[in-house]
Amino acid sequence: MKSVAVELLKPSLIFPTPLYIGNEIFLPAKTLIQQKHIDDLRRRGVKEILTDGIPQRLASSTVEAVNPDGNVDNTRHKLAPSAVEALNPYVNIDLTGHRFKLDFSPADVKDLKGAYYVYILLIEQLHSFFNTVSKGRSLDKHSLERMVGFMLQIMRNHPEKYIGFILGGEMDEYGLAKRSVNTAILAALTAKELKLSHHRLFHIITGAFLHDAGLLRLPDHLFEKVGALSEEEVKQMRTHPMISFQIAVKELACPIGVGEIILQHHEHWNGNGYPNHLKGDTLDICAQILTVAETFEALVNPKRNHKSLVGYEAMRVLLADHGRRFNPRIAKAFTMIMGVYPLGSIVKLSNGTVGRIVETRTKAPLRPKIQVVIDENNKPHKEDEKIFIDLLKEKDIEVAQALNMKEFLGTTQ
Repeated sequence: MKSVAVELLKPSLIFPTPLYIGNEIFLPAKTLIQQKHIDDLRRRGVKEILTDGIPQRLASSTVEAVNPDGNVDNTRHKLAPSAVEALNPYVNIDLTGHRFKLDFSPADVKDLKGAYYVYILLIEQLHSFFNTVSKGRSLDKHSLERMVGFMLQIMRNHPEKYIGFILGGEMDEYGLAKRSVNTAILAALTAKELKLSHHRLFHIITGAFLHDAGLLRLPDHLFEKVGALSEEEVKQMRTHPMISFQIAVKELACPIGVGEIILQHHEHWNGNGYPNHLKGDTLDICAQILTVAETFEALVNPKRNHKSLVGYEAMRVLLADHGRRFNPRIAKAFTMIMGVYPLGSIVKLSNGTVGRIVETRTKAPLRPKIQVVIDENNKPHKEDEKIFIDLLKEKDIEVAQALNMKEFLGTTQ
């Protein structure tokens, strides 16, 4: 279960699962949080409650019409759409307007709040959607569209923070959903760098969410097998782009453009990919972007027992491709947005300082701008202190080592 700080509870929130104080149930599921509940917790000296659910904020008409015990009469009043308004006490979001505040710090990751909570929320929403896919049930296209809209919104605000979460790899749950959200973030940023239209941006995010959905319809033994797959098993595994295409186009009525992105995401620039061995400019540009994004994500957050690479090492792999798997133009655009040391990366400098990459330079990729997290005297600095080192100006200092998020959090404990 997740812990939720009492100080972050707000009236009008509702949790789909019970709230606990230790092993004691404090409130049953679907009970509206009211000020009296918050006051009671404070009087009792309770600092946090436990729950498995994601909080939702009720529409105003629902808040005004709860039963005396705080339970919602769902026969007369409905919750706001969960994928768009699954609001929580850690973030300030209005997906219909322009209000969006995000703050990232190591404590966000440790305590599950701020921008990191938004990231986890989207992964959990997609994981729930994938559960429906795996069971072969009727799929809700509007739920998918709301998640895509959610992604478009968060991409407008501090994308480097989300790149930092991707590079961290510290979340082990919801593997497929996490990989799909990560790939969507990277693909969307690349599409924006290439100045693709909003219409195409919507398509590429949708395609990124669904590109591996077909894996959910394959036999479990393919994923549970220890050791290499047989030739026949490899052939079976390689059917997943077509299954994903059918899920998108036939079951969700997505545009054929989305289907093409999904179908082509394992094709290679030199024609050696699958399923149709397409090559060069016959490939959809969004599919080419998705291929690069998915490859980078797989390198920093690998499946099974493969070793993960830090962002710098993963970028070296992409840059060494030389037009085999990737369109060089796409690979260059990806490098433009990520840098040799990607935005959000945690690095250690030659003077002992630990910091986060906040700005990269195309013409000087080894001289990024860094926000100090731990200075050369081993003193931690908070996010709002905003102490920076610009390696373009500080010629005597250089990046000595790229750290993964687990190593970084270990230095801050």
